[in-house]
Amino acid sequence: MEIDCPVTAVLNGPGHRVRNRTLPLLLDLGAKLDDGSRVDVYQRHRATDSWAWPQSGDPGTGFAISYTEGAPAAAEGALITNLSGTTPSTDLPDHMRGLPTWTLTPDSGPAEDIFGHPAVLGRFAAAVRRYFTHLEATHKHLRTLHLIGALPLSGAVVFGRILKSTHLRPTVITYDRTGEGYRRALEV
Repeated sequence: MEIDCPVTAVLNGPGHRVRNRTLPLLLDLGAKLDDGSRVDVYQRHRATDSWAWPQSGDPGTGFAISYTEGAPAAAEGALITNLSGTTPSTDLPDHMRGLPTWTLTPDSGPAEDIFGHPAVLGRFAAAVRRYFTHLEATHKHLRTLHLIGALPLSGAVVFGRILKSTHLRPTVITYDRTGEGYRRALEV
C-alpha cells in the first residue's frame, strides 16, 4: 500500500532516534493507515531500548477521561493526553482557554513506558474509541479538536487510526511543544 504522508525522515540515524514533530507525524501516519486493515503497532521501550514487547505480564493499566466544561455549543474543544508526562490545563494556549476540555490519563498515572504491554495499548485504543463515541453523542457540534500532551509513539499511531472518517470525527489539530509553549503543527 502506498501512503501519502509527511513522515519522511522521521527516523534518524543509528538506533532510529525520532526527531521533532513526532506526535503530529505519527498521528497523521495512523490516520493514513486507518483501522480497516490489520496493523501491528509496537512501542520502543526506554528501559530496554528495544521495540520488542517485554515478556512481563499485563499490568492491567486502564484509562480515564475527565471533562472540564467550556463554552456551551462551542465548535472547538481540547483533548489533553497525559500518558507519558503531564500537561496541566493552565499550559494550554490562550485561544484554547474556555473551550470544553477533556483529559485522558492512565489510572496508574503517567509513565514513560506506559505501553509496556500490547494489552495496555489495546485498552488505550478502546478508551479513545469510547471518547469519540461519547463526543459524537454529547458534542455533535464540535468541528475542531486541539490535541495536546504527552503521547508515546505507538499511542499516536493508534489514535490516528481511529480518526477514520472526516465526517464522523472533528478535525484534529496537533501541536508541538516548544520553549515558548505549544505551536500548531498538523491538521489531521
